[in-house]
Amino acid sequence: MKTFSGKIALVTGSTRGIGKAIARELSVRGATVLRSGAKKSKNAQNTKIYHADIRNPKEVFVMIGSIKKDYGRLDILINNAGVERSNPFLKMENDEWEDVINVNVNGTFYVTKACMPLLLLSKEAKIINISSVYGLIGEYGLTNYCASKAAIIGFTKALAKELAINNITVNAVCPGIMDTGMMHSIPKKNLQKKLQQIPLGKLGKKEDVAKLVAFLCSEDASYITGQAINVSGGMY
Repeated sequence: MKTFSGKIALVTGSTRGIGKAIARELSVRGATVLRSGAKKSKNAQNTKIYHADIRNPKEVFVMIGSIKKDYGRLDILINNAGVERSNPFLKMENDEWEDVINVNVNGTFYVTKACMPLLLLSKEAKIINISSVYGLIGEYGLTNYCASKAAIIGFTKALAKELAINNITVNAVCPGIMDTGMMHSIPKKNLQKKLQQIPLGKLGKKEDVAKLVAFLCSEDASYITGQAINVSGGMY
């Protein structure tokens, strides 16, 4: 099923984890997927990938310029790149706050802003921002991350209203506790406590997020915009 045949999609932070799963899902459905990641990412080897530190608007501008030269337009933008630095608020250092905000919030702004001329060339462009259920419910030790993901939801809702006139839909996806590599490194006792927060009683899969993103990018979701949709097993 080539749902996105002829479509060009950019997925940031797509060298691993959820971003990689999203890139794979869109590619399987026929899209030409452009992947981006940090220059030092080991997972970026042996594949064509666009590099930029999304905290730096100049690097983002150069990256999008290369995409314009290579492809001329964009139909889909997935803002997935993000970081998490955990520490209780009373112990949180300024750099731990600033780094998360710079990547998750400022980076999303820089990439989206730079991509707008290319997205406006598409007849029906889609923007999907990856937020988190923690942007809605909060979490101990993650004030910086929760603040950044709540900001992404507000950004999504406001941008959706501004871009509706251009026939561009903007939505956010809010993953819950997903079965990623990071989960495998925590003690079983802690993992069990996290599972107790999930009514379905299991971790989500990266593919669960990827399939929702693909739906929101499809024609079936053409009347959905400004929404923040959870993939959290009932946490929220």
